[in-house]
Amino acid sequence: MNKKGFLRIIEAVIAIVLLLGFILYINYRNVGDKLDVPSQVKDSMDSILNQMSLDGKYGNLRDCILKSDVSSCGVGGSNPESCECNNVFSKQCGLGTGFNDLMNTRISGYDYACEVCSESLSCTRVSEKLEDKTVYTDTIFIANTKDVSKEPRVVRLYFWES
Repeated sequence: MNKKGFLRIIEAVIAIVLLLGFILYINYRNVGDKLDVPSQVKDSMDSILNQMSLDGKYGNLRDCILKSDVSSCGVGGSNPESCECNNVFSKQCGLGTGFNDLMNTRISGYDYACEVCSESLSCTRVSEKLEDKTVYTDTIFIANTKDVSKEPRVVRLYFWES
């Protein structure tokens, strides 16, 4: 048996494994970078959701969210469109201008959708409209601090490129 030939084969196999490992590491790292939320989108979503959770500059959006009727939303709900933020703030609470002013602070080049739900699952048909798009989403839970027996609300904000 030729020991030199055997060692050369082992050496070649080790080199191939190391090379493939390096290539996979580089490709995996690049894929992870593409999945990150752009910083301007993240900052905009954080700012908008923070303003919704506080009472202040844009009206009483927090109180509106807590008193909104979202009983017809969700799986098997009769009117999921009523749970979109535009309808909640304008029709249920009369605070459409406050919500519109808040949404005008968002970054340009992105469209948005928003929903107020009583459960953690999406309660509108927003996801059906966004099948072919890269969508960035963020969620906050808003609970009543004065009466903990009342059901909390989930506010979800979607952003995608125009």
